[in-house]
Amino acid sequence: MSCKRITAGNYYDIMNENDYRNALDFAKKKGMLEGHKKGMQQGVQQGIRQGMQQGMQRGIMQVARTMLSSGMDADSVAALTGLSKEQIKR
Repeated sequence: MSCKRITAGNYYDIMNENDYRNALDFAKKKGMLEGHKKGMQQGVQQGIRQGMQQGMQRGIMQVARTMLSSGMDADSVAALTGLSKEQIKR
């Protein structure tokens, strides 16, 4: 930013230039904050979805283990839980 000598004739031009720069700076910062907030919200929502999916998968695996320990065969456990035989063997 260059320094201009303020005179009676250019006072409003300089102030308008400064106001314009301040407005741009404010808009830039506001946009960055809004973008950050939106990104955080999306990240939280994605984390919740992933956590719920993982929790459901763990629950299904626990039910499958219980079924197997109760004497149910692997084919029946796979059919009822939707798990593959490879997943059940783990």
